Amino acid sequence: ECKRRISIPPPPPLLPPKDPWTDFRIAHEILINMEELLRGYPTSLDYDLELLRNWKENGLNARKMNAVMFRVEMKRIIHVAILEALRRIQISFQDAAGVMKKHQKIPQHIQTKEEASERRAREMKDAAWVAWEADISKWSDEYER
Repeated sequence: ECKRRISIPPPPPLLPPKDPWTDFRIAHEILINMEELLRGYPTSLDYDLELLRNWKENGLNARKMNAVMFRVEMKRIIHVAILEALRRIQISFQDAAGVMKKHQKIPQHIQTKEEASERRAREMKDAAWVAWEADISKWSDEYER
């Protein structure tokens, strides 16, 4: 009779280590999809709210009023998802900028060609961060109203 213990390795982590650029790409895709969903509605949120405010003048019966209220709530959910995606983009850029600042302390004279290429890429991403920061504050102001 043999009593051998079988060792089972632990399962791999469900999520890979945090990478700010992966987080950015995911949030950006969510943002694009949510904006596309919002554009799919034939009316704006303001128009729908105005319909509800003046439901008698607009001749809305209970069924039509419920449909407009449902549309308003869907648009509000999409707006919240857009705002959350923008916040995730902002956070991922801040994380990436922090990572970049750590790497910029490497002395120039000991860099290989690959390191110099990575440094130039980081500098380009740093410039992208400045542009995104301006866009994010604009979006944030719009959607927090």
